Amino acid sequence: MAQAHETGNPIVTVNNPINELLSAPLGPAWTVEGLAEQVLGAIASQRSEESQEFVLDAATTTDRQSHRLLRPFLACLATKSAAEAGTPINLYGGQFSFKRPGPNGPVWILGQFENRPGNVRLTLRRSSSPPDALAVSSRLPATLPHAGDKNLILAIIYLFHAVLKKTDNRPEQKTMANSTQQARNIDGSLTTNKHPILSGSVLLIDDMVDSRWTMTVAAWLLRTNGSGEVFPLALALTGQV
Repeated sequence: MAQAHETGNPIVTVNNPINELLSAPLGPAWTVEGLAEQVLGAIASQRSEESQEFVLDAATTTDRQSHRLLRPFLACLATKSAAEAGTPINLYGGQFSFKRPGPNGPVWILGQFENRPGNVRLTLRRSSSPPDALAVSSRLPATLPHAGDKNLILAIIYLFHAVLKKTDNRPEQKTMANSTQQARNIDGSLTTNKHPILSGSVLLIDDMVDSRWTMTVAAWLLRTNGSGEVFPLALALTGQV
């Protein structure tokens, strides 16, 4: 069994395929991003034939940890590939292309994946030459997941980024006498942090809302700094569950 790497991610060797990596013990500092880079680095460093494919299929994977990690792992790879290729993100299926250092220079890791309920599969292979063109899948899932779908929840957890922060502490909005005072109270209290804001649609989450001015200002900041459409989601209203 592979041992834990000092960074918190398992060591990947030529004899450690993807499914063995996902089932190996995870260190306390492990991350999905680190796991993905370990896999890509391992494939890039191998001297195997270019025709060799590295396959991970949920239908044939019996390890419980691998099943738990598989969909966030695929979402991470999809996000990385889209960022490196400058293409839109598709979490449900498409093609991958990564450029990584190999034993004798740069190599490309190519592949495709499906990430839908009942069909979760990943295929990767290394190549010494870049792809002619990365086909970008614009397909929507045949059935959109509903809000209670655990797979949708996993995707939301992975894609969550804390891109806004408070500049200082202000009185609670519910202590303000009217909407004008609430607007003034929130003005200047939020700003963006150093995390890059993606250009796609954003699900803006607030644990509790009262005046809704916080949501309004936060959405304005996101749009001003390059995000796409902003969809607000409040987990609770003040005084309500």
